[in-house]
Amino acid sequence: MTQRLTITVCMLGLVAFGLAASNTAVADRPAVTAGAECHFEEWPTYMCNENEEWVPMPVGGLGNRARCWTFETNYMDSCNKVCWPVTLKNEAAVAQWMIISMDYDGFHWGVRKPGDYVAGCADVTVRSNCAIEVSLSGFEDLLAVDCRCTIDSVIEVKYAFDDQGQVPPPCDDSIWMTPCQLNQMTWQIDDSYQLHWDGWTQHIWSTIHVSPCNGPTEFVDRDWATITYCLDNQQPWICPETGLFNGMPEFPFQ
Repeated sequence: MTQRLTITVCMLGLVAFGLAASNTAVADRPAVTAGAECHFEEWPTYMCNENEEWVPMPVGGLGNRARCWTFETNYMDSCNKVCWPVTLKNEAAVAQWMIISMDYDGFHWGVRKPGDYVAGCADVTVRSNCAIEVSLSGFEDLLAVDCRCTIDSVIEVKYAFDDQGQVPPPCDDSIWMTPCQLNQMTWQIDDSYQLHWDGWTQHIWSTIHVSPCNGPTEFVDRDWATITYCLDNQQPWICPETGLFNGMPEFPFQ
């Protein structure tokens, strides 16, 4: 199941990861899960924080980073055998998660004279434990807010994505793309050790071409641009809209 997360350039980045554990005290007794899960009981679960302390999470909390159930067996027997094995089960179902960080929200220009200008204000880093699909949409040239103040109502823009971020790519490099080209782009970030730990980082550059006919007014990408990250292999017990628990995994797995 694919789960989507969207970042809007010139808006704050979103993070699709487990919610922080609540400090709410857990119940003294485990919660009995209703319906199809009536034979399973959910037990209090704790999370280790930055200070290496166990922090309780509320029983039944849909936003918990983890939850634990146990199956009530009411097992009891007796005999005189020398050895008597008792089975203890332990299994875990792990959801796909994603962490996204975006240091700055985009590009806000102030222009005194016509010309061509470039800046690299935005870095986006994404981490996940499985592959991610990326798609771009909503990229546009900058349009005049008040067309009465300008003969040319458009400022042409181009964007470039790289993993360096030190100096701008050359002006004639094919890495530069128009909004129309960007809006047709989708690609996949493959599952890798780097994606799990360091993350996949892209530095975003933008150029603007300000002509002598661009008058004294403001120009904007009216709907902002959107970078959408989609989880490639989400578990069915995670709600695709909220990323919270949507039930209990189908235990047992063997």
